Amino acid sequence: MELTKTYLENGVSYIVLNIHKLDMSNTVEFKKKIVQVAQGETQVILDISQVEFVDSSGLGSILSFLRDLRTRGGELRLCGVQPRVMAMFELVRMQKIVPIAASAEDAQAAFALPKAA
Repeated sequence: MELTKTYLENGVSYIVLNIHKLDMSNTVEFKKKIVQVAQGETQVILDISQVEFVDSSGLGSILSFLRDLRTRGGELRLCGVQPRVMAMFELVRMQKIVPIAASAEDAQAAFALPKAA
């Protein structure tokens, strides 16, 4: 599993998850690596465009990372969600918990918007 991080404007971290499945076989590794890669970051875009399948443990690992970020006053945006993964996210209403953008540019722009009251 590989995670690559790039810094965008305004302190936003862009992290690409380079795997095809996020499931019970790799969620422990994902949790460790995402925490290491995003250490100290508060505005994170997680690009999951290469992920073709997410099971409930994968979903839980993303939510665990979100909880960690929010504990530090941070926020997460997802982008590049494949249709099959989006169908699962819609089923569990993931977009109500984690903002989902079509692209990294859209996700970055969302960080610049004022938060809803």
